[in-house]
Amino acid sequence: ALVATVADLIIDLGQQQAWRDEGATRVEQLKRQIREADLERALVAKRMRAEFWDAMEVPATTLHALGAGVPVSAAARVANYALPRPKPEQARALAHAKLFRSVELLVSAQEAGERGPAAFEDPRGFAANIT
Repeated sequence: ALVATVADLIIDLGQQQAWRDEGATRVEQLKRQIREADLERALVAKRMRAEFWDAMEVPATTLHALGAGVPVSAAARVANYALPRPKPEQARALAHAKLFRSVELLVSAQEAGERGPAAFEDPRGFAANIT
């Protein structure tokens, strides 16, 4: 039979308080570590969103057909392609290329003697044939 002595029934209040303080300290440390980990994840998520989503000129989208008579199949869904937004130097190069190409087309049309919207027109004869 188990018999408790008087020493077994005495509660050490100082030890209990020390355990509580130690537990509270460990809880605060864990909370701080969790907050730091959450901030790290949030920062990585923000950077990834800026690089992979916000940087897209056209974000990826999928359209789904709706209606009672539409069968659920791959043909009922259409996905676009995400296009990255061009960098400023790429946009400038593209604008220059477009300008040079339009000038080239106008010059070649003029040299070929073509008349029409793509060719240079004599300002005096502009809209002269409208009745």
